[in-house]
Amino acid sequence: MAALFDLAAEQRGKVVHRAALLSELLKPLDPTKKHTNKKVIRINEDKSGALRVHFEDKTTFDADAVIGADGIRGFMRSHVLGKDDPAVPAKFAGFWDSRSLVPLQRAKELLGEEYFEVKRQYGWIGDGGFFMHDVLDDGQTVQFVLCGMMDEEWGTDEWSKDLDRATVEKAVESWAETPLKKSIVEV
Repeated sequence: MAALFDLAAEQRGKVVHRAALLSELLKPLDPTKKHTNKKVIRINEDKSGALRVHFEDKTTFDADAVIGADGIRGFMRSHVLGKDDPAVPAKFAGFWDSRSLVPLQRAKELLGEEYFEVKRQYGWIGDGGFFMHDVLDDGQTVQFVLCGMMDEEWGTDEWSKDLDRATVEKAVESWAETPLKKSIVEV
């Protein structure tokens, strides 16, 4: 077992915030060819293979290739798979998650200094959910993720919902009473 931990310590990954990763990936692209705030509604391909991308705002863009990263409910999913593919309609996985970003010093106050001595992700599993945190932005920000099972209060077509203190308390109510549990609610 010790060898496994040694291996993990030697091969740690780097955790970065999603926005920072996206920014780095998009940096080399010509800004006039990036359309990150537009909704694609159709793509046409002519006989030569050239593509015309049609956006919801009625603008178009001609391209040789398109990178579609418009999310699970976006147009690209049906374009790539075919509109009748059974994987096209997004389906609930049966759980929700909530993410928050907190300055490092505040995170240390909430959880305790001991959870920041080793630079790694920490995770806790409770009845019906989990909580994890990792340090981002060169040690400036901590990302917290709380995940819980969906219950009867969620509608079948409801994709997002405001998370309030009562929902968080309900998600962790059956977890063991620990200082960490109280901190999770405060995050």
